[in-house]
This record gives sequence, structure tokens and C-alpha cells, in this order.
Amino acid sequence: MARSLRLNRSLLRRFAPPSLLVVCVVIGCSTSPPPLPSTAPVHLATDIDPATTQPSYWIDQPGVVDITSSDFQSLWSACESMLKHAQFKIDRQDYRNGLLTSLPVISKQFYEFWRDDAPTGNDIAESSLAEIRRTILFQFTRNSEGNWTVVPKVLVERFAIIEPKLRTTLQYQPYYWYPLRRDELMERHVAKRVEKELRMATANAK
Repeated sequence: MARSLRLNRSLLRRFAPPSLLVVCVVIGCSTSPPPLPSTAPVHLATDIDPATTQPSYWIDQPGVVDITSSDFQSLWSACESMLKHAQFKIDRQDYRNGLLTSLPVISKQFYEFWRDDAPTGNDIAESSLAEIRRTILFQFTRNSEGNWTVVPKVLVERFAIIEPKLRTTLQYQPYYWYPLRRDELMERHVAKRVEKELRMATANAK
């Protein structure tokens, strides 16, 4: 058997073209054992905290800025005026729990230069390439001194579609809005506009 194998190899070297020899060498090299798998952990796209997929997770995070006033109604009206001037429609008005929220609004596109609900160039690029929306929330509390404090929060969400494995005759595609983050820069801008509305209301009352 060994003699036959040596004979076959000698015949191959003698009569086979060089290209065939190259192929045989490559094939022979490919039979070497594969490298051992790496022990480094693999991070998948699904390796995220499930809590972050809920809007409440982001809304419950502490605010970055607040506005204080001794007059609750003036503070509330200033927040309503801010939403109106920013072209956000009011959704929920809960005086008892101190909560004022807007309806979600699709964020600024690159050609909508008159809007300012996407503070940075990256925000504008993001909302131009994907369907992004923002919701403004105001949380009111009464502090120990008897004054009222409002904390603005801005929730950023992205539109997502679940592609079905088997399409039905109705071409049904479930979709949802996926919370991405809080827009802290916009929250600061919102606070400045609320303070402006509050100063204007105080000046007009005099």
C-alpha cells in the first residue's frame, strides 16, 4: 500500500501540469485542523437590558434642569405656551398628579429649517434617515418652601417594523415605537423657553 502511494505521487509529479500540483497543495493545506474558537465573549445586538425598551424607564430617570415659581397656574400656563409655540399639541393635562404631556411629534427633517426640535446636526441627520419622534413631558412638584418646580423631559423614539416570516394576503406588518433615549439638550432648551414665557407673563401682568 505504501509502495503504491509513493508510485502514484511520482507519476503525479511527472505527468501532471504545474497548475494541478498547485491545486493539490492548496487542497492539502485546507485539510489542516481549524483554529480553536476564541474564548472572548460575543456581544449580540439583543444583549440589552429589557428595562430600557420601556418608555417608563427613560421617563423615570432624573431630570437635568428645572424651573421654579411661586405661582402654580403661571408655571403651568408657561409650559402650555411653550408647547404651542413649538408646535406640539397637548395630550394629557393632569393637574392632580402634576403631569402635562404633549402628543408625539415626528422630529425635524433636514429641510425644515424653521423648526428647532432636533438640537444638533446628528439629531437632524438621524431624523432624516429614520422615522424619529419626540414627546415632551412636564412633571410638577411642590417643594418644602411652598414653591412649585417643573421638570421637562423629552423622550426620543424610533419607528420599527417587524418583518413577518410568512406574508399573508393582507400584507400585515406589525410595527412599534422603540424608545432610544432622553434628549437632555432639548430639555435644557425647553426649560429656557418656559422661563421666557414665564417672564413675559409676569411682565404683562404688571
